[in-house]
Amino acid sequence: MVVVLAATMWLGMAVSVLAMVFAAIFAGRGQRMWQVFPLLLLEVLLGGASIVFWMFLVWFSTKAVMSAGISASIALVVALATGMALAVISVLASTRLIRAGYTMFGLEDRFHLDFGNSRWIGRSSTWRPNDLKRS
Repeated sequence: MVVVLAATMWLGMAVSVLAMVFAAIFAGRGQRMWQVFPLLLLEVLLGGASIVFWMFLVWFSTKAVMSAGISASIALVVALATGMALAVISVLASTRLIRAGYTMFGLEDRFHLDFGNSRWIGRSSTWRPNDLKRS
């Protein structure tokens, strides 16, 4: 049962990462700050949700490893390593899935442009100089 819960948390994390990448891509298409700000806020909320899903994934993975009779400290280290690996897999799978969707509709060249212009909260080029000007 604990493994099923951990798998569910990983699926939730993967879906929230996928939605977060879409929000960043759509925010990159916005021309005015009132178009971009709600998408950046959505990106923050989805990022927070993916972190919460990751924490529950580590917790349930620790419980699963501990049920095999391994000590809590070793189980936590194993669960953290597994959680990190699954987080990387989620990000890579999300970008691959989006790229496959672009390719399926014949927009592979557009993917490179959209992903390159995507806006991320942590990236310094997200805030362009003309974003803060009044229009």
